Order: sequence, then structure tokens, then C-alpha cells
Amino acid sequence: MSQPEQGPCPPETLDITQKETGNIVQGKKEFAVEVFNWCKCSQRNVTLDCDGFQTVEKPDPVQMSISGFQCILLQGRDIIPFSRVHFKYAFDDEFPFYVFSSAPICPPN
Repeated sequence: MSQPEQGPCPPETLDITQKETGNIVQGKKEFAVEVFNWCKCSQRNVTLDCDGFQTVEKPDPVQMSISGFQCILLQGRDIIPFSRVHFKYAFDDEFPFYVFSSAPICPPN
């Protein structure tokens, strides 16, 4: 049985990395998150699964906003090819973000 077609930008083309900054915010460790778009197409309406996400440091709402159990990057605007989005948060431990959805926007051939 063949695998379903994932389109031009499967979820793994959005690479999420994070690291501790070394800063402490309200007694919690601060983490810097980077989401890099490896796809040759822009990706619009990129959302991360944020079910259970907690932070004492509110992320910059232009970079990342929380809506229910989803985190919306760049207010739904395009993440252009080979570029990155950054945001920070602070809590006890690193949160396991993963891509919930995105809409690739590819130029016509």
C-alpha cells in the first residue's frame, strides 16, 4: 500500500529547534524557539500543537500567539522559503512543539 501524498511541503520541512537561553524569568528557565522553513514554497497559516503549553513569559504575539490548543506563527502570514521565525517562552521544562498544520503557497511552474 502506498503512502498518502503530502503535497509540496510535508510537516518535516518546518524544522523546530529550541534551546535554553540561560535566563531565568519568574523562577522559570527561558527557552528560545526557532522554526525554519526548509521548503521551496512559502508556508501560510502555520500552527503548532500547543496542547498543555504553559509559560510565564508571554511570547511576542507577532511571532507566536496562542489560540486554544494551537500556537499560530506570524499571525498566519507566510513563512517564506529558507527563513525562520523566533519566539521565547519560560517554564520549568522544554515544551515538545510539533507542526499541527500549514498551507504551502507555491509559485506556478
